[in-house]
Amino acid sequence: ARPRMPRMPYHPLRTAPRLLAALGLPALLAGCMVLSSNPGYPSEWAPPSAQRLDGCPLIAGRYVNDGQMHVTSGAACMPQSRMAKGAEAGSWDCRRELVANLGLAGEATLIELKQPDEQTLEVALQDAAGATLASKRLRRGHDFHCDADSLFFSGTRSILGGPGMTAAGILFLSGGVTNHSRALRAAADGALVMTVRERMAMYHLVFGAVDTSTSYVRWPNAPAAAASAPP
Repeated sequence: ARPRMPRMPYHPLRTAPRLLAALGLPALLAGCMVLSSNPGYPSEWAPPSAQRLDGCPLIAGRYVNDGQMHVTSGAACMPQSRMAKGAEAGSWDCRRELVANLGLAGEATLIELKQPDEQTLEVALQDAAGATLASKRLRRGHDFHCDADSLFFSGTRSILGGPGMTAAGILFLSGGVTNHSRALRAAADGALVMTVRERMAMYHLVFGAVDTSTSYVRWPNAPAAAASAPP
């Protein structure tokens, strides 16, 4: 008689493709709920500037670090303290500080941006007198990217509940991912404007949902007096 092959022990990740395939068809049949809060560019703000430095928008200037958020009745901005566990890396945390939205850490009153070329963004953290407290050089393709409209930073794509929930999510046919991007453009009045786009996709059994949102933050051009004030 032909010897019987030993049975492989069950492991949830080994059966993931079959389970996800089983999930996919019912989800398509049941449909997907779409939630959105995507207001247009604030009409009361100066329009975006079309100035460019070769392949990137020109955003060089000195700006106030504490920004102004455009708030609407349907605003979906969520502080980090209220985020679902595991979503922090892929979600925007509503912070208005320019230094944080550039992906940097540190305290500052003013932020000076320089673009010696399209591949480089130099960031100087300054106090109220314009003295440099710290500086950082960011590189295109590594720290930031450019498209036809904006110079942008992307949040890390994250799994809701964290990596430890992946196997459990497969078993119970539930889970989700979240990510966001922060796109910067100069405005015609000299301010710097950021557009934040977030997307969260979730599923449970045969039900799915996609939640998208758009937020805007504006950093005014720093007054000349603040930049030249004596220490």
